[in-house]
Amino acid sequence: MKILASDFDNTLLFHDQEKSYYRLEDVQAIKKFQAQGNLFGVCTGRSYNGVINWNSEGIEYDFYILCSGAKILDKQGNVIFQKFINKSLVSEILKDYPLVNTSIVYLEDTYILNPVDDYINHHNIDSLDEIGDEYEAFSLHFEDDEIAGKEYLKIKERFGKYIDVYQNECHLDFAPLGCSKGNGILTIIDHFNIDSKDMAVIGDSYNDIPMLKVVDKAFTFNRSPEKVKQEAKYLVDGLDGCISILMD
Repeated sequence: MKILASDFDNTLLFHDQEKSYYRLEDVQAIKKFQAQGNLFGVCTGRSYNGVINWNSEGIEYDFYILCSGAKILDKQGNVIFQKFINKSLVSEILKDYPLVNTSIVYLEDTYILNPVDDYINHHNIDSLDEIGDEYEAFSLHFEDDEIAGKEYLKIKERFGKYIDVYQNECHLDFAPLGCSKGNGILTIIDHFNIDSKDMAVIGDSYNDIPMLKVVDKAFTFNRSPEKVKQEAKYLVDGLDGCISILMD
């Protein structure tokens, strides 16, 4: 049995100005991969609802690594691992970003501070006081990658002892200290009691680097940033290409 963990946005689900969509060849490859007794799951910064609400193609995930590794679920939605970020820490970080578009995952739902668009299945709030005190994840959304990169360095220096943060293009994704996509992959390897050589991962951006580092079968795309490509063993044009190599 082989296991493949895929990043979600711009690896499995793509976005343009008009719509979000899956590539048919990827969906067909996933189903063929699973039909041969292998497992397929997601490894993403999104929440559970943020994944299943976009599952128009009926993909059956065998596991979910969510919120950058802060929450891990099995196929039935049972919790394998979970850790939270305290409200007081989030509040302290947000003092420096009072006007920045921010998303917070609380009890599987996503709440938005300083909304800039109409978000599907998200809830706009004016203050953290409108929700609870423990969050699975939160993200800051900047205008471009360069700004996000500069703020990433500032936040790592000031808060790196208390929380983990990962750059994902123009977004900064925060996770409880010790949580990452890489540690999420290690949890899945342990949960299914497999050899690491039977675990593969694929992702496209900087926040995927932790999972690219923990397995030998690490895939990214020819279009990925150079720093990401340096951490991968295989370069492909699409998820279907990754699965083709794994099934060869």
